[in-house]
Amino acid sequence: MRRSIIASSFGAILFSLSANATPVVLNSAIDNGQVTINGTGFVSPLTVQLNGKKLTVVASTATQITANLGAPLAQGTYRLVVVAGTARATTTVTASGIISGFVNADCSIQTGTGFTCVVNNGAYTLTFPTGTFNGPTPPVAVVTPFYYGGNPMNFGFYSTTYPGDGSATIAFSFSPNGVVVQVPFTYSQTVNV
Repeated sequence: MRRSIIASSFGAILFSLSANATPVVLNSAIDNGQVTINGTGFVSPLTVQLNGKKLTVVASTATQITANLGAPLAQGTYRLVVVAGTARATTTVTASGIISGFVNADCSIQTGTGFTCVVNNGAYTLTFPTGTFNGPTPPVAVVTPFYYGGNPMNFGFYSTTYPGDGSATIAFSFSPNGVVVQVPFTYSQTVNV
């Protein structure tokens, strides 16, 4: 009889310790409008704060939390606080990113994600969804075309549509010797995520 009482008490002690365990953040990353936090001790009730702002937790386990940012972030380092039960862990997370890829002459994307491409009569249009960019100024693309028949490339035109919701449309064409042509190119853009 005494043995079962000890076992029951020991089980209660273990439960009490795990419920009050301090959360530990091993790493965190910002991507696609969310922050993902990996660690241990993520018990309920659970809250996540980024620079003092409470985020909406969309999924959680004892070792991983995913929370929505709610709005795009400027590049930088942010204070991240995880409150699990009655304990908390404080760390930082960095918001930065690059959208890049290799696009074939027919506008099919060979490598890269985060944008779509359409070509019409040699004019390319790259489109980025709402929430990709942040800030008052439109993004500037770094587009590097491959050479066409050994001739250097010029941009026939370059324009950006930036409505302010984080989306953007960037249009351009290539014209070696003044003739618009379709050629493969690489694309790179630093983004705020």
